[in-house]
Amino acid sequence: MMLKSQTLMYPSFLRHLSSSTTTTTITSKTLTLAEALSSFHAAPSTKALNSLLFSCLLSGAPHLAPPLFRDLPVRHSLSPDLATYNTLLKNYVLLRSTSSFYSLLSEMRRHSVPPNLTTFSIAISGFYSERRLRDVDNLLLLMRRSRLPAGLSIYNARIQGLCKLGRPADAVGLVREMGRKRMRTNCVTYGHLVLGFCSVGDLGTARRAFEEMRRKGIAPESGCYFSLVHYLCRGGEFGAAAEVCRESIGRNWVPRFGTMRMLVEGLAGEGRREEARGFLEDVKRRFPDSVESWKEVEGGLFK
Repeated sequence: MMLKSQTLMYPSFLRHLSSSTTTTTITSKTLTLAEALSSFHAAPSTKALNSLLFSCLLSGAPHLAPPLFRDLPVRHSLSPDLATYNTLLKNYVLLRSTSSFYSLLSEMRRHSVPPNLTTFSIAISGFYSERRLRDVDNLLLLMRRSRLPAGLSIYNARIQGLCKLGRPADAVGLVREMGRKRMRTNCVTYGHLVLGFCSVGDLGTARRAFEEMRRKGIAPESGCYFSLVHYLCRGGEFGAAAEVCRESIGRNWVPRFGTMRMLVEGLAGEGRREEARGFLEDVKRRFPDSVESWKEVEGGLFK
């Protein structure tokens, strides 16, 4: 059956896209989706198609990816590759249509494009976000049948999925399973755990996960620092937040203004005014443009 997109005339389609204010970065150029599509038509190729589908993903227009995928390869006699299908699947995940994975998988097999671990990790993340846990189990079974080992990327996708569902304790079970298989965790694994426990208000376990990561010699990523500082401040644990924040700033990673304000005001409220002032002055020195934003805070705390 011909999709509706295949009946669209490109000039009107381009005018529709041009009216959008969203932009994306493709090959180091900021382009509107209309320009991205024009760029594709200037030199049609599978690589250009992949960039176009990725532009849909980044610009917040995932609904445009499926019709473009169905139309352009036919019009230009292109053969989608693995990157094409993986990028399309990411758009389906944003559309909360991860079930399209099954039809994509059938199409990939018909065209002799075998899925890889990235394909399955994208689908697993999507099914978790849609709370379709039975589908996650189906995918793991498909992987075993395809002789694809569940490596680190798959475990991290599952750990993230469980943490986003508010089930970080179950995610810890997967980490233990990795240990039994002698698989190494990484900063992504622990980043998911720290944020997961923070999100359910278990700051103690979040801090222990953070410390365990460092004991293993795994360096936290910036997002892990920022999440932990933010939630510790929200929980009123300003001393612990200050320790983590100081380490983060030592690596030139400064949390956003709202988090730093919570920290400064919290420390000052506990009578640790000099420590609070130290953070404030450090941020002002690093980010001169923030000086005006801090004046209100200084006026209220350090009269």
